[in-house]
Amino acid sequence: ILSSLSGRIPAKLDDSIHAALETAKAKGEFPAARIKKVLENFVESSVLPQDRPMFRTQLGAIYDVLDRFTGGLKGHEIKLWSNLLEKYEATERMFGGSIEARILTLREQNEDDLDKVISLVLSHIKVPSKAKLVLTILNHIRTKCISVSNAESPLYKVLQDLASLEAKSSTSVSLKPREVLIMGQMPSYEE
Repeated sequence: ILSSLSGRIPAKLDDSIHAALETAKAKGEFPAARIKKVLENFVESSVLPQDRPMFRTQLGAIYDVLDRFTGGLKGHEIKLWSNLLEKYEATERMFGGSIEARILTLREQNEDDLDKVISLVLSHIKVPSKAKLVLTILNHIRTKCISVSNAESPLYKVLQDLASLEAKSSTSVSLKPREVLIMGQMPSYEE
């Protein structure tokens, strides 16, 4: 992203960002907060107030990456797993009970967009293969000791939502999040 923007941003800002990246390279952590602070300081000190919105729009790609990596690589990983699991949960939550009744309900709710109904039904039909993927993700979360004890974490919330799925097709998936949540509540060897 920086290479594509290097000709459109001032050299002073480019140098400051590269310096922050070089400093953080030794630590092995992506310096999202530091780069964001460098950008904001530059905007405050070197950009005219009326040009600031346009300048921020021009740097939208950098701000997007910085927002995604605000919590570092671990925070980005947790957001990524949470988003994938949320998509599964949102789709499968619609299909509890009789599939025919659910499809009719979806058709009534989305009369203008039947393609959405078709994509949801096709997604639900592939629930066994999606369940394998979700179970693999949950095993990864459990074995890598990713923290799920924080009740404010998006991962904690999605695991609770997955555990509350009641559809027959989701029984294997709804048990694993409970296990992961229980394991997350137990103290580690260090504690």
